[in-house]
Amino acid sequence: MRAIAFLAAAFALSSAGAAFAEPSATLSGGYSDIQPTGGGGHVDNWNLAAAAAAPVGDSGWAVQGDVARNSLHGAGVSGETANYSLSAYRTGANGRIGLSAGYNTFQGLGISSRSNYGGFGEYWPSERLTLGAKAAGVSGGGSSGGYGGAEVVVYPAPDVALSGTVDYLKQSGVHVTVGTLTGEWLPSRRSPASVYAGYSNVDLAGFRQNVWLVGVKLQFGQGARASLVERQRSGPAGWAAAATALKF
Repeated sequence: MRAIAFLAAAFALSSAGAAFAEPSATLSGGYSDIQPTGGGGHVDNWNLAAAAAAPVGDSGWAVQGDVARNSLHGAGVSGETANYSLSAYRTGANGRIGLSAGYNTFQGLGISSRSNYGGFGEYWPSERLTLGAKAAGVSGGGSSGGYGGAEVVVYPAPDVALSGTVDYLKQSGVHVTVGTLTGEWLPSRRSPASVYAGYSNVDLAGFRQNVWLVGVKLQFGQGARASLVERQRSGPAGWAAAATALKF
């Protein structure tokens, strides 16, 4: 219920101005296999994420809400994470820029809740390329810190996206670096579903993990019948608006 109410709030915030604009939403689900490089078993991670965005009239601004949950089990780990965020961004002809704030919980993992607050941007130099960046502060667990990241997305075809991202978080002397390569493919523009697969290398203060991931993403509303590059640019902001380093 909390997740449904949270996404509904994103639409409510802009309902007055969005009467003549089309909102959009995404729903994705996937699986990740987390493997420590030194051995010792692996962790299964089943994840579900949803995002909803509504334009504010014809101003170019939109309000977005995100919810993500991860269930981790294996190798002595059993717990769940939840990520909630609200964003506001302005879209132009060559990109979008915005602000976001979030709250993140780590049930059963021995980690205190964290809050994040910062900004992000995407630049679209061409139909075949997207560049993204983000930076934010993080607080919780009795200390504060920050994170940042960079993204490059190449579209070798309108319905294929190849992305590379780097995320870095530092708090209380502990740092997390996550490098990710992902491929996404839209089999048919008549369907709301695209599929993705990828790999992440995670460095948690010197403790390294390999993460293999697969999943399906559904897009609704604006751009739902368009190419993949058009869906990613007209739908809710993805990597740029998310506190990636606080997820699993």
